[in-house]
Amino acid sequence: MSRPATILSLVLAAVFCTGTAAAGAAQTQTFTAGAELLQQNAFGQWNVNLFVGATFGTDDGSPVSPVRSMRMSFPGGARFNGDAFKTCTKGQVVYGECPAASKIGSGTATTMLGTSTVDAQITVFNGPGNANRRQLFFYSRALTTVEFVLYGTMRRTTGAYGYVMDVRVDPIIEDFIPGGVPITSFETTIGGVGRKRGKPVPLVSSPTACRAGGWRYAATFTRADGSSATSNLAISCRLTATPVS
Repeated sequence: MSRPATILSLVLAAVFCTGTAAAGAAQTQTFTAGAELLQQNAFGQWNVNLFVGATFGTDDGSPVSPVRSMRMSFPGGARFNGDAFKTCTKGQVVYGECPAASKIGSGTATTMLGTSTVDAQITVFNGPGNANRRQLFFYSRALTTVEFVLYGTMRRTTGAYGYVMDVRVDPIIEDFIPGGVPITSFETTIGGVGRKRGKPVPLVSSPTACRAGGWRYAATFTRADGSSATSNLAISCRLTATPVS
């Protein structure tokens, strides 16, 4: 995906949470979220790419407990138009047969293999579903030959948040390392423009109204040791970016 030149907003928030990584150690997490401007429409809605990321650790540098599930909530009033893109099935993801037009994002991740940091490339594919609930697939490749797929669901909700994305993180390289290796950080951007009834449609449209406190995001990460914590942040919805023609 091409990266837009105009940045709409980027916000960083950190939450340090308690867990049981090692005797006396506490699990930590930092959640980031933001948006990139694609196009400003005259009627007020902005077409954007969404950015989310997180970093995991412990307060004393000891090994982290692997994340097993992620739940990320996006601002109320936003729209996710997955039906404007081609879809890809789980089998097509595994065998590398997804249509090019089903790609809706990309990013990077890091894992810890012993004391070594291993980088992975992430490609996000649009899965089957409808306006209320849609599957997402996060295909990752590391060390050329290590491949894994994270399975997610984007569903519509109400209240302060418009959509909730749940991602299941199964143990990685479990055949060689009991319990698998932990993801220590990731960052992913989803967005782009598809087509619906012959017209261009963005994957993500921003809210048209500004709630008190701005556009709200939240993320809950649950780990293999049973601990979990939630991070909350908000982005100012006073837009100052230059419109893109």
